[in-house]
Amino acid sequence: MSSGNSGSTVGPADCSGSVSVRAKPLIVYIMGDGRSGSTVTSVVLGNHPCISSNGELHRFSQFKGYPKRDNEKEEDHRFWQEVRRCYRLEGFSTDFEHLEDVQGVIENYHNFGRVFFDRVPPDISSEYKAHLLGLFKAIREVSGRDIIVDETKRPGRGYALLHFQETDVRIIHLVRDPRGVVWSQQKRSVEQKHKSPLTAAAHYLIKNLMAFLVQLRATRGKVMRVRYEDLVREPSRELARIGQFLGLSMDPVVAKIEAGEPLRVPSLLDGNRIRCQTEINLQFDDSWRRNLSFGDRLMIALITLPFFLLFGYWNYPYHE
Repeated sequence: MSSGNSGSTVGPADCSGSVSVRAKPLIVYIMGDGRSGSTVTSVVLGNHPCISSNGELHRFSQFKGYPKRDNEKEEDHRFWQEVRRCYRLEGFSTDFEHLEDVQGVIENYHNFGRVFFDRVPPDISSEYKAHLLGLFKAIREVSGRDIIVDETKRPGRGYALLHFQETDVRIIHLVRDPRGVVWSQQKRSVEQKHKSPLTAAAHYLIKNLMAFLVQLRATRGKVMRVRYEDLVREPSRELARIGQFLGLSMDPVVAKIEAGEPLRVPSLLDGNRIRCQTEINLQFDDSWRRNLSFGDRLMIALITLPFFLLFGYWNYPYHE
């Protein structure tokens, strides 16, 4: 039985006219720094009838397969209950504390060098791979969809996924103006740990450097860069690019946005606070332009300068 990503019981999505019947699942991995719009991007993609967006899947072991505690949406709990059941029925390990340790060897930022230079012990790599393949298989079974979005963001996970032969992997390197990322991390209302502007800018530089290295190592056509600002301001154009990258027409999502319809929030295991809502409308957030001091803007631009220039934020057309 398939359970739709909204939690209701449905059959597999009708994906006629697209790459719908796949020999192996397509994993769309969102990689980059936190507060870069990954949850919004996941929601947008999850409104396609062939895509199951599931939030930050690295939390599956930490949460023991349950959605985050503050999520009171019944359909989300039903969805993840079915995923847990399918995962267990396949005989995959439910020693979640051990799985967290295994994930940490590959996904923790301070271990990125070991992963990038292929220094991870084979037994750890095998356990890690078995866990993720089991999770993807369970989500595919429950959702009835062959395309799964994981917004974990960590470069080590992205690099590891590129080596899986059992899945087709496409990575979206999601970027945002570093001034917007740093400002977002100053907000006391966000769930993530507060960072000073200096620390947040340094994290932006390091995490995007790791993501950039993953892209350099990846086979051509496996990684694309998307600017959060472009996706929210010009969704039709950016979704056309993403659709071409995935080999899937994004017209159903484009039509919904152009009609002014709200976007359904799918069953996200974790992500920012919009995971607890049932629907959202795309809204461009450039509040940093009104709130960041000139000194902070200059400091952020200097610390993140290589990517500030590479990503095109030195002359981004905010006024258009």
